Amino acid sequence: MTDGTPMAISKKLLNGNKIFREKYAKLMKDLATNGQQPKYAIIACTDSRNDPAIIFQLEMGDAFVFRTIGALISEHLGSDNEDALVQFTDAHLAFYSNAMSVPEIIIMGHTGCGAAQAIATGLDHKQISPWLIPAGEKALKRVKNKIPDTETDSPEFFKALEKEMVIVSHEHLTSYPIVKSAVENGSLKVTSLLHELPSGNLYELNADDGSFFLTNAKDFC
Repeated sequence: MTDGTPMAISKKLLNGNKIFREKYAKLMKDLATNGQQPKYAIIACTDSRNDPAIIFQLEMGDAFVFRTIGALISEHLGSDNEDALVQFTDAHLAFYSNAMSVPEIIIMGHTGCGAAQAIATGLDHKQISPWLIPAGEKALKRVKNKIPDTETDSPEFFKALEKEMVIVSHEHLTSYPIVKSAVENGSLKVTSLLHELPSGNLYELNADDGSFFLTNAKDFC
């Protein structure tokens, strides 16, 4: 720095920013001049291995990305709901749906999810637990009912819980009036996915029966 102030940012990040500025100079100028028109809003787990921009090879301006622990979404229980997490989510959804008219919202959980393991093993943390509960607890109870004789610390149980978390988040997302009305009038599509580590495969939720099917990119080429 010319004023002698030491830099806190790492050299790796600065080098990356240099490459970014060189590669995306024209696109950044176009977006700054013409504004943004994202085609997607993606609600993804905060896990560093579950980055939507990389997984979908998105460009700047393609999508809003909302990262939450476990890709969990709190349920909207009515107009009088004063839950801070619900209000926080509702504000994001209002911006995506109303202000920007995004035509598709995608929920993306993933396998090997630390949030699923925390829920299954009963994590008690004053900052983290409120986000995981009650959405995570709802998924946990369902899985225990579906496979009652399975140990909660087994890979089979974790796999089932990861899927159920996506199902619960899908149900909760569509409980928000702004989403529900947009889906009903055909202006919004909700897609829910499970990203499989380490293959990179995406499994899409069939909301009608709670099953997941492999979405193979080559089918859409």
